Amino acid sequence: MAKLGPIDLTIAYPAVGTARTQRIAKLSLHQNITVAVDSEYILNELAGEAAKHGTVIGVLIIFDAGLHRCGTADPGQIVRLAQYAEAHSGLRFNGIQMYLGHLYADAARDMQSFKRINQLWSPVHEALCAASLTPKTVSSGSTPSLFKTHLISHVNEIRVGTAVLNDYFILKFDHCALTDCAARVVATVVSDVVPGQVIIDAGSKALSAKQLLRHENLEMGYIVEFPHARITRLHEEHGWVDVSRCNHQPKVGQRMSIVPVNVSLCVNLYDHFYLITPGGTLQKKRVDARGCLV
Repeated sequence: MAKLGPIDLTIAYPAVGTARTQRIAKLSLHQNITVAVDSEYILNELAGEAAKHGTVIGVLIIFDAGLHRCGTADPGQIVRLAQYAEAHSGLRFNGIQMYLGHLYADAARDMQSFKRINQLWSPVHEALCAASLTPKTVSSGSTPSLFKTHLISHVNEIRVGTAVLNDYFILKFDHCALTDCAARVVATVVSDVVPGQVIIDAGSKALSAKQLLRHENLEMGYIVEFPHARITRLHEEHGWVDVSRCNHQPKVGQRMSIVPVNVSLCVNLYDHFYLITPGGTLQKKRVDARGCLV
């Protein structure tokens, strides 16, 4: 992303470790870099590398909105971390980051969910303001709650992830329509010898092994042409598809387009993808960040 030119970059997770912090410090010499943190440990690492390189790294303190993955909802602790950042010349307190990943399906549509978050968040914001640390940025993310983000007080930035393309997880819980799911994996039926079942040439290396389990039904992708089919099992190169409920069952050689459960994982499995133009032609594009996991 840095190769695109001078742009603002947010590293939206605690980038712990010397290799990461050194890279961040070097990038910050040419880019406006902000890192999400929730501990003095990583603040020390970032401050040390910033000092070595004579640069400044922005900091977002992670507020735990309810997922309990990273961050804290304790006002005192968040203020202390913000003060710690402000006290180091190589760091700059930019604000707060939160992630609403615990809200999906009915919870993402329930106004009470956002009321509960505000009950936790408001005391934190008030404590920061009282300490003369009013956050310039209050960043939120998570696709299921995307269009209700405005219900969280003081949020002025949205980190858009899955919503760029959407996937079966978002579709299954009615957060988008099928026409909003931009990505498809095209697979071919290679076997239909077992009644009520076909095998496709797309396995975990094509769809990722991400599973969707709801109402005791395990699914590993949505087949657009056969909505009543269910992908139930994946090996590396093959997928098992239950077609017993389909009115017309697919045959060997037939191709089908699959909406993956997790588009983020899926895209990273490919060197190239194809864009369909308005005229129906295909344009081959390279996946620039293929395998670039940090």
